[in-house]
Amino acid sequence: MNTLEEVEAKIERLDTQIERANSDVKCEILERQKKFYESEIEKMDRTIESTTKFLDKKIEALENQLKQLDKEKRSLDYNIEKLKAALERRNANEIFDMFEFVTNSLEIIKDETSHTPSQP
Repeated sequence: MNTLEEVEAKIERLDTQIERANSDVKCEILERQKKFYESEIEKMDRTIESTTKFLDKKIEALENQLKQLDKEKRSLDYNIEKLKAALERRNANEIFDMFEFVTNSLEIIKDETSHTPSQP
């Protein structure tokens, strides 16, 4: 953004110099410089636009991955598989992850039982 402001300031100075120019040669040189800076602004605009599109696509992909991960986390099968894998590894460092998988599974079961009508 600073570069854009600097270029715009240069263009304004060039406009002022063009107005004061006494000769056609000097005026033409200043006009060329002005066109150069205007093209630089256009390049910056295109770069910003393509970067913004690129970042938007990346953000959308990450959001989709998070949604998928959340769906998996809310899956009983996912949590059971994670528990089984952790049990096979017998790694004490994973104990809190295992508690999380059990908690997720219990919440899923709780949600499923609360949505089904109770039978007499």
